[in-house]
Amino acid sequence: MMLNRIIKKLKHNKKRGFTLIELMVIIAILAMLTAILIPSMIGYLNNAKKATANANARTIYIAAAAAITDCTASGNAGSIANITNSEVSALKTGSEFEKRVAVMLGDTFTGKISVNIESGNITSAQWTDNIMTGSYTVN
Repeated sequence: MMLNRIIKKLKHNKKRGFTLIELMVIIAILAMLTAILIPSMIGYLNNAKKATANANARTIYIAAAAAITDCTASGNAGSIANITNSEVSALKTGSEFEKRVAVMLGDTFTGKISVNIESGNITSAQWTDNIMTGSYTVN
């Protein structure tokens, strides 16, 4: 009985939903929020990509430092030389130093790397994937 009365009231109620003005205001608010948020999200993504690239460059520095130690300890210090803009996969067929760097980086590490060495010490390492470039310089 009570349910029937509620249903009849709902059926006779002419106002259902939102007016056109209310919908337009909501759409305008959403458009403004989108206009504000998208540029800041793009900035966060670019910062994250740059941080990843710099972390990869630091990983290359650590791998090259370990490879220098290995080469020096095993009597292959003569193979230690700069690596310039080389794909990681190509290092596996290079000098003993390059092979050891490739082993230290592993099979899943990709991109082009550069390692600058002066007097047997690494001065800087770079990594790029043709989109973003990262670098690590020893102070």
